[in-house]
Amino acid sequence: MRASVPSNSTNVRNKIVQADTARVVFAAAAVWATVMAAAAVEGVAGKFGEDAFEAFGAAMAVFAVASYRIDAELREFAGRIAVGTLTLAAAFGVAVLVAATWAHATSLAAFAAPLAAAALAARIDRRAARATRASAKSPGARPAAT
Repeated sequence: MRASVPSNSTNVRNKIVQADTARVVFAAAAVWATVMAAAAVEGVAGKFGEDAFEAFGAAMAVFAVASYRIDAELREFAGRIAVGTLTLAAAFGVAVLVAATWAHATSLAAFAAPLAAAALAARIDRRAARATRASAKSPGARPAAT
């Protein structure tokens, strides 16, 4: 006889969601890389013009930041990533974006923009949360209301 495993426990559901979030983030990055590589091979930037393709990359960066701000599971996932890793990811994303823009590699810039934006949003969010927690812990941080 097998013992029944509870599947409706909050702990079980949270562990499944956390693992799924990591898989979804990885899959989304892989699909985004594939789409941008195909766009580069097909010369999409030349067909639509570099300005339109750069606007598309900027729109995807705004979408990435909005997705991060709206999705609590994504923020929780980013909250478990080490601060140094987030900082490195943000710096690398910005460096790739700057290099691609300088080299007029619009497909690479459109690929890097949302990844850099999401990493920066997570890093800034972590910094803001740390500042809030520090001020909340310190009794002398704010004067008492009188």
